Amino acid sequence: MDELLSEQEQIEKVRGWIRSNTLPLFGGVILGLGIVFGWDKYEDYELNRSIDASNLYQELSLYVSADDDAEAINIFEQLKEEYASSPYTDQAALLVTVMYLNNQNYSNAIESLLYVLDNTTDEYLSIIARIRLIRVYIEQGSFNEAEALFIEEVPGEFMARFDELRGDIYASLENKDAARSSYTKALNSDSQLINRALIQMKIDDLDVSLNLEEDI
Repeated sequence: MDELLSEQEQIEKVRGWIRSNTLPLFGGVILGLGIVFGWDKYEDYELNRSIDASNLYQELSLYVSADDDAEAINIFEQLKEEYASSPYTDQAALLVTVMYLNNQNYSNAIESLLYVLDNTTDEYLSIIARIRLIRVYIEQGSFNEAEALFIEEVPGEFMARFDELRGDIYASLENKDAARSSYTKALNSDSQLINRALIQMKIDDLDVSLNLEEDI
């Protein structure tokens, strides 16, 4: 403030500044409060939606456990329609996949897994869905579709799972050397996500099969 102004002039200048800035200041405070309270309401809304989706997922789990497929499917459809972006919907898709596979309904199982791949933003859920889908395709003998799902960038802990799956494809195609190489690569990893005893059994089966062929 200009030090050459008289005290009265200084007071009048301050009053004028207050009069000209009170509304913007007050408006800024109101706007700030509105943003804060609006954000709180949005967070409450999102929390409530998350709780609702969680409750539906729990209901679906109960129906799957009770083998009530119709009700489980109804709830899954509701989750997809009303909570498409919720991680509970992605997990519900994985759960109904198990139900479909138990009923040997492979087409719907594939559809549910593709739903996860197309919609989830969770990297690990995406990897799990991809692994399960590859297994379903292998079970169905759809090896080209299975191979198309392999990706280059895989989190390290999952790499051995994909190596095992490659081995399964090669074994199904009677390419025993390639199968053994993939299984061995999986065994040589430090992954904690594989069943080493099972993979070793697969390798042993390859050797038994090879020996039988040589004897013939």
